[in-house]
Amino acid sequence: MDKPKYGEHETYLLTLHIDNDQSLYQECLEIVEGAYLESDVGTRKGVVSMVLKDWVWDMNPLLGQSNMWVDLLGAALSTIDWFEVAGHYIAIYEEQQEANHDSQEV
Repeated sequence: MDKPKYGEHETYLLTLHIDNDQSLYQECLEIVEGAYLESDVGTRKGVVSMVLKDWVWDMNPLLGQSNMWVDLLGAALSTIDWFEVAGHYIAIYEEQQEANHDSQEV
């Protein structure tokens, strides 16, 4: 993902951290694969974006609490462009599938 423009900082930070944490990255791609395979082309990006949003929200270490930090974290998470995130990981998944397909043909 390219360096963010103004207003895209939270989206960039999310993908930066997922992409640089091997276990998060693998888990993310497994989640994307499941949502990808269970959706059709017309709804795929929306389905993947909802699944990724739920996954990230569920990892919130402050979930269930009520304080200023929860509100600030929630505000930051609500500014993430989940369709952009979904598009980023769908592209990675599709590239991997194409590479796997190409390597099997050889």
